[in-house]
Amino acid sequence: AIARALANDPKPGDYVFPSRDAKGEPAPLSNMAMGMLVRGMCFDGLKADAPARLRDHEGRAVTVHGVRSSFKEWSIAAGMPYHLSEKALAHVERQKTTAAYARLDHQETRRPMMEKWAEAATRGPTAPVMLAEHRAARVAGGA
Repeated sequence: AIARALANDPKPGDYVFPSRDAKGEPAPLSNMAMGMLVRGMCFDGLKADAPARLRDHEGRAVTVHGVRSSFKEWSIAAGMPYHLSEKALAHVERQKTTAAYARLDHQETRRPMMEKWAEAATRGPTAPVMLAEHRAARVAGGA
């Protein structure tokens, strides 16, 4: 529902999960806040020894970094352009010359990729297994 509302009238700087910085200006959630959100989704209301609600294919609790890593693995497996997945992850270009010329955020170009990721990420429990198999095949093939 939130994503649909933003899609109908997007404005630069709109955040799905808005927060405020020290000056009270709109800002993305901090790393700590995202970590707490994901931990809460995994463990809130459960007994101390209960398994996490959200787990990867090996039974480990989901983490923010794991979600980002899963996105990157999926983008490679799905044949998405490298530069678009890097922009989506907000990775900074280390080559100064490349960074000087590649200044666009490619938001509209990234939109179809992110819609496909949303479909893949919400498909069900088979997605992580497929990614693990892809990773193993890639490693075995020397890629």
